[in-house]
Amino acid sequence: GLVGTFYDDSARTVAPYNLKAASGGTLPTIGCAFTTSAAAPHDATIGDGDVFAGILVSPHEYVLNGLAPSLELAENTIGELATKGHVIVVSETAVSVGYVAAYNKTTGKISAYADAASVPNTHVQIAGAKFVYENAAVGEVSILELN
Repeated sequence: GLVGTFYDDSARTVAPYNLKAASGGTLPTIGCAFTTSAAAPHDATIGDGDVFAGILVSPHEYVLNGLAPSLELAENTIGELATKGHVIVVSETAVSVGYVAAYNKTTGKISAYADAASVPNTHVQIAGAKFVYENAAVGEVSILELN
């Protein structure tokens, strides 16, 4: 499957946000985690912020609006962030079914960990998220269940 698409027809929740680049300049990227803050509740920034806003999904929606082959979008693009559903992502670590998901505070990239205690300080666990259906090696697509 394509990164940022839904794996199946299970229940899903998405919301539109104005996408912002990370403080380090990382552009909004499909399949990465975004956060928001009370100061700017309609803006979502890749990586670290106050509240998890979701995973950037629906790459087909952006093809005509400048989606780069790297799956990066221009800053201030309106994007759909998923907080519920089975989303196809690429993990920076090996995935086993049942592992918890966390995102890198700087890049928003997703990683898998055996349990919450294994999540390093450079990452934030996504509450209620776990990997389902199949194991995957580093850099392979996997299915993340968001609840």
